[in-house]
Amino acid sequence: RGILPVGEMISRGTVKFLLGENVWKDVEASSFPIFPGMTVKTEKGTALVSLTDQSHIEIGPDSVLFFEEKDQMRLSKGRLDFRISSAKSLKLCAGNFIVEGKSALQAGRSLTALSKSEEAAGSLSIRPNSAVTIQGIQGHLVVLNQERTVLAVVAPQESLTFPAAIGARIEKGKTPPVKMTQVGEEEDPLAPQGKKEAAPEKPKKTGGLSGGTWLAIGVGVVGIGGIAAMAGGGGGGGDSSPPPVCP
Repeated sequence: RGILPVGEMISRGTVKFLLGENVWKDVEASSFPIFPGMTVKTEKGTALVSLTDQSHIEIGPDSVLFFEEKDQMRLSKGRLDFRISSAKSLKLCAGNFIVEGKSALQAGRSLTALSKSEEAAGSLSIRPNSAVTIQGIQGHLVVLNQERTVLAVVAPQESLTFPAAIGARIEKGKTPPVKMTQVGEEEDPLAPQGKKEAAPEKPKKTGGLSGGTWLAIGVGVVGIGGIAAMAGGGGGGGDSSPPPVCP
């Protein structure tokens, strides 16, 4: 029994997938199946991924995205916009952080359970200094560190930036200082905790993705069998060894 794809990708411009160790192959088909363990790299291109659970992800230019598992993926470079279906809890990882679309988690304190029927949309990006920015557009986004401690719940129109050190694993009993900054500010991991601030309102997108990209959704998968065989030798997370998977 073959491995089933987790979704399909429609790309524009230069987009590649990892065929073997440090071997990248151009995505030639307009509709391209995505399998667990596959890594996609956009250069000057962009890509729209429609997952089987009805979630959607738009990968921005100069980005690298690793599909670790069916419901878990890791951004190691660049930016992505997403819409998470209410039917599935998709995990989006970036640096030392995990972003989910709903909360059934505890962080040493009770969190109000968010509606299970609520879709969530937003964007996730890695900055040059390795800080991670999460922008909320629709629903609520839960941000966790590597210990699966809840750091924040991002509301619609909120934008938070986390220094990389905040999400790292820490020694038992020790908690690093936390500062959440508005996009555009300089982050200092040693500074006292800050406040969440609403980001300036930006042009609206449909479910977190730019309107034009939705015109491409619905194209059938082409050549699944052949690409599945090639994807079997892939796996990884960018141009070097992949970071640890999300816990």
